[in-house]
Amino acid sequence: MFISTSLNPRAHATGALVFVVSLAATVLSYSQTVPASPPAFEVASIKPTDPAFTLRSIQIPPGDGMVTLRGLTLKELIQYAWGHVEVGTGLHANMVSGQPGWFDHNRYDIVAKTEGLRIPSRDERKQMLRTLLVERFQLKFHRELRVTAVYALIVGKNGHRMKVRKPDDGGPPFHLPMTPHSISGRSVSMPQLADALQAIIPLTDPERDDRPIVDRTSLSGDFDFDLTWSGDPTLSGGRSGASADAINLPDLFMAVQEQLGLKLEAQKLPIEIIVIDHAERPSEN
Repeated sequence: MFISTSLNPRAHATGALVFVVSLAATVLSYSQTVPASPPAFEVASIKPTDPAFTLRSIQIPPGDGMVTLRGLTLKELIQYAWGHVEVGTGLHANMVSGQPGWFDHNRYDIVAKTEGLRIPSRDERKQMLRTLLVERFQLKFHRELRVTAVYALIVGKNGHRMKVRKPDDGGPPFHLPMTPHSISGRSVSMPQLADALQAIIPLTDPERDDRPIVDRTSLSGDFDFDLTWSGDPTLSGGRSGASADAINLPDLFMAVQEQLGLKLEAQKLPIEIIVIDHAERPSEN
């Protein structure tokens, strides 16, 4: 899961990125079904990562059509490319299955550029990345429902404590800045909050980063909230930014319950899993 467009927080916490897309659409005509051309980069290079580079990074600058990914395995690339767009997170590792032996060991650098002067959105560039992975890695997969251990985000017994946003209320648009010990959400949906919490867990409680978080609140619409929990300065290489006051706060799971009126509850639920049927090591060009 990525907090920003430049670096996944899991890379700081565990040294292993855990992040990843939707599906290409089809265009229906009156007389026939014509597949839409999947969005693709104009040029793209894929090379094995230099072993001296030990980090994982993703850069999608808003001011140009470039995408640069360094040090990611194919599994991490899939987790990111098929992950949530607005929050920037990726699929949990347990949501990708059936990979070959090299799938989560061989790391790759990808540098790609879009065509023309128009700067595509992050969503469009993620779709282009999906096309690139399918073509260059000969990636084939299917989706299936599997009963999986999850953290279900549910409403507490006394109801939620977030501010409900209303149409044309004059409040700020979608905004979800995150640090290793705080989230300030504005006009945020519950699926977006679930993804944000998924990205934060490795930085604050990596021992519980063993299952995906899924929204089961049944709350529609968007909400404003502020969430702060205890930061652990020993995580993220000591870069968590936790102050003395933050350390005295509750942990993330308790903070969600006390401050938002929600709860992260361990459950087993059927969720959609990406199952890899085939993948090949790519050529460099």
